[in-house]
Amino acid sequence: MAAAPTEPLGQLLVRRGVIDEDELESALLVGKAQRLRLGEALVAAGVKRTDIWGALAEQWGMSPIDVTRHWVDPGIANELDAQGALWHQVLPLREAGAAVVVAMADPTDREAQEYLESHLHMPVVARLASPDALRRRQEQVYRQQLVQVSSALLQAKTPEYSAHMMLSRQQKVALAIAGVLAVALAIVMRGSFAIAISGAVIVLYAAVVIFRTYVTVRAARSRGLVRISSDDLDALTDFPTYTILLPLFKEAGVLPQLLTACRDLDYPPSKLDIKLLLEEDDHTTREVVARTELPANVDVVVVPAEGPRTKPKACKYGLQFARGEYCVIYDAEDIPPPDQLKKALVAFRSGDPDVGCVQARLDYYNPDQNLITKWFTLEYTMWFRLFLPGLVDLRLPVPLGGSSNHFPTPLLRRLDAWDPNNVTEDADLGMRLHRLGYQTLLMDSTTMEEANSDFVNWMRQRSRWGKGYFVSWLVLMRTPLQVWRAMGWRGTLAMQLILGGTFGIALLNLFLWLLTGLWILAHFDFIEYLFPSWIYYTGMLEMLFGNFFFLYLGLWAARTRDSFELNHAALLIPVYWAMTGIAMIKSGVQTVSNPQFWEKTRHGLGERRVT
Repeated sequence: MAAAPTEPLGQLLVRRGVIDEDELESALLVGKAQRLRLGEALVAAGVKRTDIWGALAEQWGMSPIDVTRHWVDPGIANELDAQGALWHQVLPLREAGAAVVVAMADPTDREAQEYLESHLHMPVVARLASPDALRRRQEQVYRQQLVQVSSALLQAKTPEYSAHMMLSRQQKVALAIAGVLAVALAIVMRGSFAIAISGAVIVLYAAVVIFRTYVTVRAARSRGLVRISSDDLDALTDFPTYTILLPLFKEAGVLPQLLTACRDLDYPPSKLDIKLLLEEDDHTTREVVARTELPANVDVVVVPAEGPRTKPKACKYGLQFARGEYCVIYDAEDIPPPDQLKKALVAFRSGDPDVGCVQARLDYYNPDQNLITKWFTLEYTMWFRLFLPGLVDLRLPVPLGGSSNHFPTPLLRRLDAWDPNNVTEDADLGMRLHRLGYQTLLMDSTTMEEANSDFVNWMRQRSRWGKGYFVSWLVLMRTPLQVWRAMGWRGTLAMQLILGGTFGIALLNLFLWLLTGLWILAHFDFIEYLFPSWIYYTGMLEMLFGNFFFLYLGLWAARTRDSFELNHAALLIPVYWAMTGIAMIKSGVQTVSNPQFWEKTRHGLGERRVT
């Protein structure tokens, strides 16, 4: 271990000319108020890490080693779990007789010493290493461990929760039996079978419309939104470390906006653990980041180009480096309000102990850019203001949004976090939280995002969402009895209508519109045969009511925003529904051909920028 310090760190730094007495006094006050070590308070104030670490090395009387060039025995290094080595900032290097030589960022850390001795079962000889250099070397040494955890841990531990395969063996057998039974019924019942299918379609359509109507009406008069006052925020005095995961892939153009949004957060900078997640083969973004002067609380994590190439895989990889008690994901183009982290903290501390996630609302900062952005804005308004609050109020499963969802970090790790094989990891995790007995809250805080303004780009994003919802439904339907026992009949029914219904309603709407148009234009006989008068008129009433209801919701959403321009867009929103139906056809094809393919959404096309 390091020798006992003979001179306080603060006086060492003053003697070296790194800081003056006033800066030392200020850092001591900040450290006391925020429960920080002096070095952490000084780094938060802008002092270079290298200066702090150099003074610590002198204080401890230890000569540092260049761990980046030091040989590491993989056998002894892998005696430790990568997560533990990262947390304690240690790296076993080699055996030396009856002891183990270990690189440590803080040789005085007694907890790290005990962790090493309990896992290595040998005495430890500490060698001082720069924290930054040590972290980079750990990433190299523990690369395979880190990749395995981020890519395959959920699949290995609880394969029933993983989308690593589209259909289980039982599902394939059930599908084959259903296919044979359908053919047999079609032969025996002939035309009656097709009529029965038409009736089933009408019933399914009605179920989704009734469910959406009920939840939306409930949301209009519910208290499903957690409202936090300024007095609640002012009462906060104890701020835990908060990890922010920022996955970035081919989005160097929005980096300044993202860093500005993080800088503007009203949270002690020394308590922010910001992880910038970059893909290993995204050389353009990495070069831009390398040329950018990053704040001291921003840590660059390079995600290996192995395993699934998805956002959840990147987030799960970054989670292994998280040091926060809580964590949140923000997308590259996100602009959260400054007080959102504080609001989430209040929500967690004042809520039930079974709260697993606090979801912020999402909205767009470029709603008036073109007709697509107006439709997209109306859809998000309906979803986050007129639908999700109803689900929360009814204590039903909540499909999480893709960003601004806040979690207790230990809980995320216990749940093995996101499924790296699922392209809507947010909705999947929301269902899993509910299945395991955790509650999701929706708070009165809105993160601004960029609405897709390009049709092709929108189609990529929407088809990915549709594919992910359908795949998430297939995953849950592997064990329907277990889901029923865990969620109850209400939760199971809601899951069916949220995941399967969101995917299916767009397809059904497009299909029924097409049949109606064909009947009006050509009076095809097969349509009259498939839809006897009682089914036809029932279906027509359902379609008219359902389309009117969703059209009314669009106008309602525009009214809640006091936007005259969005009123015009709401009247044209059936065109958007047709676009959504086409996107669902594309997602259905991809579900079969390439279910784990992540179609990248381009950001930076919006008109608004933050500088």
